[in-house]
Parts: sequence; C-alpha cells; structure tokens
Amino acid sequence: MEHTDAQKKSLPLSMRLLIVSAVYFFLIVPSANYVMNKDMGEFLTLFLINLLFVAPLLLFLNVSSFAQDMTAFLRFLCRWIDILNHWVGKGVAWVTLLLVVLVFVDVVMRYVLRISFVFVQELEWHLFAFIFLVGAGCTLLKDGHVRVDIIYQRLGPKGQAWVNLIGVLFFLLPGCYLIIATSIKFVYNAWIVMEGSPDPGGIPCRFIIKSAIPIGFALVTLQGISMGIKSLFTILEKDIEKKKDKTYHLERDCRS
Repeated sequence: MEHTDAQKKSLPLSMRLLIVSAVYFFLIVPSANYVMNKDMGEFLTLFLINLLFVAPLLLFLNVSSFAQDMTAFLRFLCRWIDILNHWVGKGVAWVTLLLVVLVFVDVVMRYVLRISFVFVQELEWHLFAFIFLVGAGCTLLKDGHVRVDIIYQRLGPKGQAWVNLIGVLFFLLPGCYLIIATSIKFVYNAWIVMEGSPDPGGIPCRFIIKSAIPIGFALVTLQGISMGIKSLFTILEKDIEKKKDKTYHLERDCRS
C-alpha cells in the first residue's frame, strides 16, 4: 500500500523531463558554450553548479521511478527514430532506382544518339548526393557503414556496445554537430540568392540539394542517439525490446 501511495505522489514523466530539460538548457548548455570560448575557469564554476543542482534534483524526482519512466521513454525514442530512418531509407531506395534509369538513358543518348544535356548530367550527381546524404541514417540503422578495424569483430556484445557508445559520444555526435553548424549558413545563403547552376542549361535549383546536407546529418545524429541508447542498454544488460512489445522489431526486420 505504501508503494502504491509513493507511485501516486511521484511526478509524471512529462514534468520530470521538463525539469531535467530546464537544467540542461540553462546550466549544461551555457557551460558547453564557455568551453567553446576556452574560458576554463567559468566552465568549472558552472560545472560545480550543475552538480549542485542535478544531484538534489534526481533525489527530488524519486530516482527509481524516474529510471523506470526514462527506460520506457528511451525505448519509445529509439523505436520512433528507427521507424523514421527506416521509411526515409525506403524512399531513398526509389530514388536510387530513378538514378539507375537516368544514368542508363544518359548513356544511351550520349553514345547512341550522340546528344547530351547538362541538366541530365547535373541531375545525376544531385540524386547521387541526395541518396548518400539522406540515406546515411538508414545505413547506420542497418549497420551498413564500413568498419575499418580488426578488434571490434572479436569483441563480445558488451565490448562492441562500449565501442559504439564511445564512438557515438566522442566522434559521431560532435562530427555531425560540426557539419550541421557549419552548413546552416552555407544553405541559408544558397536559399537567399536562390542559387542555381552556373552552367547554361543546368539545374536552376541548386539550393535544394544543398539543403540535404544538414537534413542528412540530422538524420544521422538521430540514428546515432538511437545507437548510443541501444549500446547503453546492452552495457546495463537491459533489453531494448520489451518482451510484450510487438511493435519494436524494426531493425531486425530491416536486416532480414
């Protein structure tokens, strides 16, 4: 009975996420900003403030109940990130078919009919760029990116999970952030001037394909978050797929 009363008095998940988000955006993000400005003294000050705020906050939020709610939330987040990139990947697959047909037509026109168009040639590399940028998140979902190492394959599930988690936190997410942050102004300027092809007869809407840069790396970022969460679950020996949850078999279905 006491356990039931404690559950009734605990804050709902939405309120807990709101409080934690407030701590993150008002304390942790400014500290990261100071790190970027290379002011270590102010960073250490804010870091200590973060510890002073986050520690009692976790106690206030009833850690055990919060952990259960967060586990459910992380499962939900992984599921919908995977679903998003899965369907984006399906769409990109049709664009790949379109690219194959376009290249075939271009080759026939060039070597049989002895004619070619700049528009068609540019459309080929526009579609090629779109496929690799927007489809990168789905490729990460299916673990299709090339791994150049001889250690990872010899590790057990936990060892591989540690490699994935460290790679996501220290390489994938910072790298995606860097590309997105530097490409936003690049894309913005292209939209302002409605940038087109400098070649006569070329595609007049080059600004559209440039928009695929931040979009593609945003999808990779999301999939990296999903990958990091799954790796963390493996390390903690928790099952990312709930036994009674029949909706989360997407990644397994994608690989089969």
